[in-house]
Amino acid sequence: MLLPSHKNSKSAEFLKIDWSDYKENIVGFINEIHSIAGDILITSPNDFKRAYETISKLAS
Repeated sequence: MLLPSHKNSKSAEFLKIDWSDYKENIVGFINEIHSIAGDILITSPNDFKRAYETISKLAS
C-alpha cells in the first residue's frame, strides 16, 4: 500500500493509484485491509516521516 502524501503523489500518479477514498483515514483503511488480507506491504518511497507516523499509530 502506497501511503498517501504530497511527497508520494508522483509515485501514485505513475502507478495510477487513486487514494482519494482512504487518504483521510489511512490507519482505519490499513486495519480494514489487514482484517481481510492478513499481511500488508506498506510503502512510502518519498515520505519517510509519514511512514514513521503511520506505523507508529498502527503500533499503538
